[in-house]
Order: sequence, then structure tokens, then C-alpha cells
Amino acid sequence: MLLILTKCNFPAIDFAMTPDCLFQVTVSETHPIMHHHLVNIVEHMPAYLQDKKTKIQFYFVVPEDKYDNFQYQKLETETRNEQNVKSTREIKRLSPALKYVEQWALKIPTVSKLIETSSIPIAMCKSDSFSTDNYDTQHESK
Repeated sequence: MLLILTKCNFPAIDFAMTPDCLFQVTVSETHPIMHHHLVNIVEHMPAYLQDKKTKIQFYFVVPEDKYDNFQYQKLETETRNEQNVKSTREIKRLSPALKYVEQWALKIPTVSKLIETSSIPIAMCKSDSFSTDNYDTQHESK
């Protein structure tokens, strides 16, 4: 089931496909993920509720001009300084709920490319914290 969120600025994701897929649309090469929001979402995913060791796929939907340079995105948390000013920093410890979450990138064509070709090719690669290699495959629906 595809779940499209009605709140424009919902933290961490833009839409989900149950039981195990999360999606974040971005036009930036960097789009850190807020750790505590993702933990809350994953802990309510049907696949996670059935098996805490199941893989959850987190897909970044990115335009083709950003795809080749898109890398693993950091998980961050909010902090406050002595003046109570908010900022973010990379997490120090990963929640057990996120141990089996994989990051992927989906390449989508720009609007001008869609008009030119009248087709919607989608490529997919796994983002890896230790490698920037892209493994292109044709996207298959589940």
C-alpha cells in the first residue's frame, strides 16, 4: 500500500510503501536524515513489527543530474548550545531499530527530459557508507 503524507514538512520521509519501503524526494546532493524521526517511523513499519531484523529500504528520489554524485546520507540529531540555539550534528550511536535500514537512490528524469523522451526510466543504486560505487539496475515494482 502506498502512503502519501498530507503534511508537507513531515520529518524524514515524503511517502512510504508498506510493508518495508520509505521514500524521500530531494533535489540536493546532501540531505541528512533526522535520526529520531526515522527511528519512530521504522518502529511503526509493518515489516519491522513482524521481524526486527527485516530490511527496510530508504529510497532517496533524486533528479538525474544529482544521481551520479549522490552518496550515503548522514543520520543527524538536533542539539542546542548554551544560548538555546538549535543545530544538528551527526549521531554518535545508531538506534538498533535502524540497523537493517538500507539507503538507496532512485534516479528520475528532469521534466525537460520527460518531455523530450515521453518515457520515465528509473535507475536504482544502493548508497553505501564505505563505497561511492553505483550499482545500476532497472527498477522493478514489488
